[in-house]
Amino acid sequence: MQELLHDPTIWFAVSFAIFLVIVWKAGGKAIAGALDNYGEKVKNELEQAAALHAEAAQLLAETQAKHNNAFKESDAIIARAEEQARLLQAQAEKDLETTLKRREQQALDRIQVLQEQAATEIRAQAVDVALKAAEALLRTNLGAEHDNKLIEQQTADMAKALKNVA
Repeated sequence: MQELLHDPTIWFAVSFAIFLVIVWKAGGKAIAGALDNYGEKVKNELEQAAALHAEAAQLLAETQAKHNNAFKESDAIIARAEEQARLLQAQAEKDLETTLKRREQQALDRIQVLQEQAATEIRAQAVDVALKAAEALLRTNLGAEHDNKLIEQQTADMAKALKNVA
């Protein structure tokens, strides 16, 4: 055992152990307090991080809800716009059909008027031609002698008609 007392390693280990005991006694509370303070600081930071995480999750949920609502609103707006477009198209087609029918009727009325005018003009020309032909025929075929016969015949016919009436 004497050898152990002369070994410098043993004395170094003993002195180191004494040093640790003194440091532990003197600074143990300070080190433990520092570690406790550091642990409390870490705990507070973790609580703050958890609170921030919860707040971020809530904000994310709200943002997603707003995002979904915006999509629903945009879908509703698109559906309303499509419905209005269909209604406008149907109204435009109806208006176009009405306009086309009205214009067709106007064209038919105009054609009818033009046909009546043409028929009237043709009748007037036919009457003129017939009168001119009759006049030409009468001039060539009838003379004064024939006129006298017609006058006598008409006078006789009128006398008969007056006797029948009286």
